[in-house]
Amino acid sequence: LLRSADPNNVLLPKTLTPGAGVQSSPTISPDGRWVAFVGTGYDVKGDIYLMELMGQNASPRRLTGRDTKDRSPCFSPDGKRLYFHQVRPGQDHRQLVSLDTDQKNPQPRPLEIGGDGAFPSISPDGKQCVFVSDREDPKGDIFLLHLEQGRVVKLTSGPDQDLLPVWSWDGQYIYFTRFSLDTDRDGSVTPKDNAVICRLSLKDRKPLAYPVTSAAYSAYQPIVTESLLYFLSNRRGVSNLWALPLEGEIPPMKNAEAQFDLARELSELAPPDHHLAVLGYYKVLERFFEHKPIGARASYSMGKAYKRIEMPDGADLAFHIVSKYFSETMPEAGLARIGRIGIRARRKCNQAHTDGQRRGIIMKAFSELEAIVARHPDRPGVQARSRIEQAGLLAQFGEGSGSILRAIQLLDLVIKKDSSPRDQVAEAMILRADLFSRMGRAEALFPAYAKVIREFSDIEEWADMAVDRILELSVSEADSAGPEEQTRLLRLVIGRYSKTLPRLAMGAWNRIGDILFDADEWTSAKNAYRQVIEQFPVITTQTTAARLALAEILFREERFRQTLDQYETEMISRPYEDHLYVLAREAYVRKSVAAGEFLYRLGEVPAARNIFSGLLRDDYTIVEAHRGYIKCAAAQKQIQDILNRYRKKLETKPNDPIILYATGLCMTFAGGRKALVDAKSLIRRA
Repeated sequence: LLRSADPNNVLLPKTLTPGAGVQSSPTISPDGRWVAFVGTGYDVKGDIYLMELMGQNASPRRLTGRDTKDRSPCFSPDGKRLYFHQVRPGQDHRQLVSLDTDQKNPQPRPLEIGGDGAFPSISPDGKQCVFVSDREDPKGDIFLLHLEQGRVVKLTSGPDQDLLPVWSWDGQYIYFTRFSLDTDRDGSVTPKDNAVICRLSLKDRKPLAYPVTSAAYSAYQPIVTESLLYFLSNRRGVSNLWALPLEGEIPPMKNAEAQFDLARELSELAPPDHHLAVLGYYKVLERFFEHKPIGARASYSMGKAYKRIEMPDGADLAFHIVSKYFSETMPEAGLARIGRIGIRARRKCNQAHTDGQRRGIIMKAFSELEAIVARHPDRPGVQARSRIEQAGLLAQFGEGSGSILRAIQLLDLVIKKDSSPRDQVAEAMILRADLFSRMGRAEALFPAYAKVIREFSDIEEWADMAVDRILELSVSEADSAGPEEQTRLLRLVIGRYSKTLPRLAMGAWNRIGDILFDADEWTSAKNAYRQVIEQFPVITTQTTAARLALAEILFREERFRQTLDQYETEMISRPYEDHLYVLAREAYVRKSVAAGEFLYRLGEVPAARNIFSGLLRDDYTIVEAHRGYIKCAAAQKQIQDILNRYRKKLETKPNDPIILYATGLCMTFAGGRKALVDAKSLIRRA
């Protein structure tokens, strides 16, 4: 099938290749004249076909025969040569080949690459070919062939599965698909896990390939244009074509500090999106790798984010980056070594068969951890982290109550030492309270968690975790009961602690809202979320969670104005530079546009036009608002007046792409061939 790449150009796809068999892997020549693809109509193993796109009655021409299995064609920059991989009879590896498309009976010529090769992609200057090979790793690595010299260079390595490489438009980057994380938690990395799109800089030859898409969903098979990265993704349950800026999901910031601040703010979102935070920290490394303090901090923070989502392999890689590239940057280098020791010890303990083996693994880990502490006696953060790691190993793999008591003693050392970092003290207090629970000391649980909420409210990660622990305790006996009993118990918490522990009461109201929402009692759920927003003057992550949950319900109820009010309130409560402000504003714009479109479809054109014009008053660069505004004006038969206004703006700003686009769009509604020709010219300029 062939369709427009412009998502606003609503044209039905048209079939290019009717016939038997399966057609796949289409690639279009740089001049747009030809399409090459793999077809199985003649040979079930697959052949390469070539077809002209411009001809009225064009038909595919088969270029290869039945003796080979042919896959993954791509054009040279001049369109005169096709590169692809094939498997010949008797071969146990894939071979890269090329053939001239203008010959009547072209014969594939092998490329000398010294081993397996597949999925070729030719650089924009035609001098290099990037490809995948399993010669050193059965999962596949990326290699680079210099076509003139015949020299092959390995670009990626390690346990990841890398495939489907393509070049950026300027030849500076290689984009490719990577499977590296066990996102489905089945114990191994397979194509069933979420893939990410990574890119590798050939200009700087930095030591890492950096993801540009989040591992929260699967993204694969990238195609790069001058301004956009296209890829396939099943993020909404079915494979569709998506697009992002070339930088990916995380925008570049002006300096290293601003880039790190953005990543940190992403890690503090409510609700959390740890995969997006990881992507933010990777962007710090990609853009400011030479800034050692920030690079070390970003890598270590990335490891912590992976640990929060229980992905030890990702955390191990992040801590390895610190140890390898920022080994002299303290305290992150010491903290990362501690993290790796803990991850490796847990991995070995999980594989051990006897208590004796586990005991030996823990003793060795303790020895390594103490050695790190001994090397850094002036680093209280390193000492505290080592003790927390030791306590965690004892709690998870120790034998009997003696191990739990020893773990509590280690945590007490962290808590009682004045020089311990506050975030690690809060973490140690949570872990100690968890251990009290295992020892049956129920009377000690609430005071321990409450102390974290009261004394560490500024460290919201652990304060919110303490809230969750108390709420779980409060409804633990009603897990099998209905929502009525759970909400009754949570209301008791609210009645007791609204004054003394407001964060806990806010968390209880949010939990009630969540329970009622899941039970489809939306009116009662809204009332619960409103209690958080209206009754508690303190602004916390609980406030943000309540406001966004309420906004989601209002949107589903199509109460658009109230939805937008919630986003506006969240925006007002934060400075313009705050990334949560940016996220709230993005949501506000999306919901506003959706509201306008909904009203337009209902025939409420004046109301829809008011929404779009309100957006434009706030920010005239919102292209979707221009589209909606112009569409409404056309429906009201006022397009000529709107066109005149845009033309006047164009006189003062002749090179503004937004006004160029909007003026051209108006002209498409004006009618007449000349208006359409002029519109095409303006939109092309835009």
